[in-house]
Amino acid sequence: MTPTLPLKKQDASDLMKELIKALSRIVKIYQIPNIDNEALVYLSEFIMEEYQHNDLALIQEALKYPPRNPDNTWRMTPDTIRFWVDQTRERVFDRTAKEESRKRQEEETTKHKYSPETEKMIQDFKNKLLEGIRHVPELSEAEIRANGQVRQQATRRPFTDKEYMIEKDLRRRWSNEVFDKYTGKRLENYLSFEEWKLL
Repeated sequence: MTPTLPLKKQDASDLMKELIKALSRIVKIYQIPNIDNEALVYLSEFIMEEYQHNDLALIQEALKYPPRNPDNTWRMTPDTIRFWVDQTRERVFDRTAKEESRKRQEEETTKHKYSPETEKMIQDFKNKLLEGIRHVPELSEAEIRANGQVRQQATRRPFTDKEYMIEKDLRRRWSNEVFDKYTGKRLENYLSFEEWKLL
């Protein structure tokens, strides 16, 4: 029997024997009561009819590793078999999706790797760039003063407290009203900031 073929393309007698054997295994392992050979034949026929378009491998996995029922009771009914097959189908789908994702990631990483020749060429180019860069020595304070210049001191901005931020926001609003937004010119006869603030 070929696991990749659907049930309807398998040999019917061989398939019936395999399904009965798998169902008998479950009955013995989980000690399911009130199941006789006739019931196993009926369940096998149900599986062959219900899942005739599914691959044999899916049914084999569902019957070899049956998922645990939520109600924690083991009964051999068509509903139970549907539950097993549905859960197994989801498990197989997740497993296949993870495998495909892993393969895609491997392909992406190998695709973006450079060949050793290209890596060497890039490293040679970087080395030539570094050789072409000349480092200029920093001027001392005496040399700067000799040329009549003064090194600019970094100015630290004072800590902006709440009042400063409010004042800054008010000035921004006032300037939006005072100056024309197209020309940038101050409007005539408009209040000063101190007067406007009192309104």
